[in-house]
Amino acid sequence: MPKVVLQSDVAAHPDIIWAAIKGFSSVAQWNPLVRNLAMHGSGVGSVRTVDLEGAGKFVERLDEINDREGVYTYSVVDSPLPVRECSVEVRVRDNGDGTSTVEWKGDFAAEKSDELKAVRAFQQLYQDALDRLQSRMSLNG
Repeated sequence: MPKVVLQSDVAAHPDIIWAAIKGFSSVAQWNPLVRNLAMHGSGVGSVRTVDLEGAGKFVERLDEINDREGVYTYSVVDSPLPVRECSVEVRVRDNGDGTSTVEWKGDFAAEKSDELKAVRAFQQLYQDALDRLQSRMSLNG
């Protein structure tokens, strides 16, 4: 199964970053690529439909959240990408110096002919999200 892992150092304390991103619906507050977001339910098992500018609609289900560890995982239930069995983890790590590292990691299955396309798409989506989060935190920091 292909795996995509991207990370970014952010000049903000992990508690500040985690507070901004831990809500499954909060992505619309810090990522301007989100054109529309619809939530169904709350907490683990909740489902969000995210319409991303230039990427399309993604339906995602929150699978786990751990405030102590600063991590949540979700499954991509439906997307415009040629993937299946997609699991994503978002983690905030304390660098011990008032800064943090945010990591976005996804595992998925795809037909061999679609793997490279899917990897590149996820790399772009994760990088865009990390860039926007980093920009947002530096504006608020």
